[in-house]
Amino acid sequence: MKHSKKVRIYGKKCEETYNRDYAPDEVGRANWLNKLANGASREDVMNGFGGSQEFANMLAGFGL
Repeated sequence: MKHSKKVRIYGKKCEETYNRDYAPDEVGRANWLNKLANGASREDVMNGFGGSQEFANMLAGFGL
């Protein structure tokens, strides 16, 4: 599925913000791109990143 440039940029920014300690993986990227393409809001996707185990691990690494 082809996604718009805006969607890809938004997703990349979420990855950079919420998953700093993890390299993006194609399966995860395809998952949120498809969610956006199928009607999920940007807020939904952002909340998914913010609620991820990877983000929780990063915060724990900072003592938060």
